[in-house]
Amino acid sequence: SDGKQILKMLNRYAFTKVEVQRAVALARRDMMGHHDNDEDEEPFAFEYEAIVESKPFGMVMTVGTAAVKSVSGPSETVGILPGDTVLELVTDDETVSAGDLKEFLVAFRDAVPPFTLRLRREES
Repeated sequence: SDGKQILKMLNRYAFTKVEVQRAVALARRDMMGHHDNDEDEEPFAFEYEAIVESKPFGMVMTVGTAAVKSVSGPSETVGILPGDTVLELVTDDETVSAGDLKEFLVAFRDAVPPFTLRLRREES
């Protein structure tokens, strides 16, 4: 699809897709009247997508949770960071929530790249 082609192009430039999605989320927040100097503001959080183009992907999750423990190789290249939370896996055929961790891990193991991971990042 056009969206996947655009994402592949973004991965070739200095800004990762995650950085672009973060900038868009910050702009939306600012448009709604929230600013960095608000003392009582809640931590900033945003959701983003990362394309898994090959396996092994180099992302280790904390046992029993959907939290990313460490990254290397392809997962680091696409902008995933330790502490991010995996929300779901999206293929052409299905969407699997990381809320059911066992089902998610099986789907990740069986998924054939390219497929998409949706994640959440919280910043203080």
